[in-house]
Amino acid sequence: MKKSVLYLLSLLLIFSFDLFTPNPASAATDFVDIPSTHRAYKEISYLQQGNITTSDIFTHYDPDAPMTRAHAAAMIGKAIQLHGTPVESRFSDVATEHFASGYIEESVNRGIIFGYKQEDGTYLYKPEQQLKRGEMALLISRAFGYQSDTTNAAAKEFMAKGISQGTGNGNFGTEDLMKRGDFAVFLARAVNAEFRVKGEEQSSTQMFVAVDETTTLNMRTGPSTDYTNTKKLFTGYPVDILYTVGSWVYAKVDNSYGFIHGEYLTTDEPTISGIQDPIDVITDIIGVEKPLNQLTIVIDPGHGGKDPGAVGNKMQEKKSSWIFPNASRNTSKARQSTSS
Repeated sequence: MKKSVLYLLSLLLIFSFDLFTPNPASAATDFVDIPSTHRAYKEISYLQQGNITTSDIFTHYDPDAPMTRAHAAAMIGKAIQLHGTPVESRFSDVATEHFASGYIEESVNRGIIFGYKQEDGTYLYKPEQQLKRGEMALLISRAFGYQSDTTNAAAKEFMAKGISQGTGNGNFGTEDLMKRGDFAVFLARAVNAEFRVKGEEQSSTQMFVAVDETTTLNMRTGPSTDYTNTKKLFTGYPVDILYTVGSWVYAKVDNSYGFIHGEYLTTDEPTISGIQDPIDVITDIIGVEKPLNQLTIVIDPGHGGKDPGAVGNKMQEKKSSWIFPNASRNTSKARQSTSS
């Protein structure tokens, strides 16, 4: 019985090897109200993997509830890696102990948030007020450096980039109120272009990996170390930068896309020779990330002649090869990454 189970696992590895290739939407959400059939499941799962989501109840995302300005500030702030440490706010309606006070204040300092000016010259943020679609587009536009200065301009940019398809007839619905599920979809698309609908072609700028020659640079599925590592890049290797998300960049490396921390990139073309090709990283069946050169192919001994071993799906164990990680017997040692 045990061998039959191992045999079936080997078949899964052989014929479905792509199942272990990291995917930006592959992580499952922990929210009990977001089943895999929910229309925003992939986007909410992706944001949760990067610890970007916020909610009033730990186990619930509440996708149909109003998206408040406070939660919007916190989620956008997390996406672009603001610290969010609670601080005294310049807004009288945002207390220091408010969960979003740090994100709101730092967003003001970065020109993302301005608030509502009152007759006495002071400003309110109105943290519990429901966010409008136009406000959402303008906040994300400022946070991601799109340079739009009005809600209408931000809306046009959203549709041009494939972040939104609008509400029909070319309209964006700037005055429509936002729900939490819809907000997650738009934010995930702003962060990761793989979630976007058809949009304009993106231009790129070439840069080069700049790390010590004894280390490698991780390429991930999202802009934080919480996201899955997909490649290890060696110093001097060229990458095409498409856009930035905080201190991370969304880049193309050969035919793959992912996120790289901008601190470890340079515009200076390297003078070194013999630049090594990237190492693809996969997650094995026990959830451990390993470079491809740390996987060992094993041909199962002990069956032959009249003993076929386990049989399943019209295949015999003695005729199949198994692929299992065997780090202790592998002579190739992966280099340790010092970067994000």
